[in-house]
Amino acid sequence: MQYIVLFLFCSLLLGNSAHSQEIFSKVTVGRAYSLSLPAYFTKTVGLNTAASLQFKSEVKDVYGFIITDPKEELSMADLKFTSINEFHDSFMETFLSDQKSRSVGTPKKTIVGGIKFLENEVTYYDENAQTDITYYVGIAETDYAYYKMLCWTTKEKKDLFKKDFHTMLFSMKD
Repeated sequence: MQYIVLFLFCSLLLGNSAHSQEIFSKVTVGRAYSLSLPAYFTKTVGLNTAASLQFKSEVKDVYGFIITDPKEELSMADLKFTSINEFHDSFMETFLSDQKSRSVGTPKKTIVGGIKFLENEVTYYDENAQTDITYYVGIAETDYAYYKMLCWTTKEKKDLFKKDFHTMLFSMKD
């Protein structure tokens, strides 16, 4: 009889703990993306704390990173963009805006395989380096996110790497 009471007691405890009062739903955190990087780049850290990927070539004096801005997170922060152009313009309002000699190019928009791309250049004089620095700013818009790819080198070398930056940007997929 003691065994029966113990069995019923254990069954009651196990039965109650197996039926939770909460409903659970699956939550996806983040999303993988891919792009092609030239062999001269190595992955790194320390270039930008918000970056999802950072890369550099100290030998070639060229650096870059990618920042992922998921559309859902932007929406939760009440940041809603109607187009890749609006996202670009919002970013450019503050990007290097404290630099006296900042020069912003004209953005160029392209669509490849359903992904919207926008590319631009920003050049400024870096007093510490005593040279002009050019940033290649590439933005990719997918259904999921905006990806900002920022690569930089000296103004003298920008044309040497521009084709590589272009190839990297247009290889992005999520």
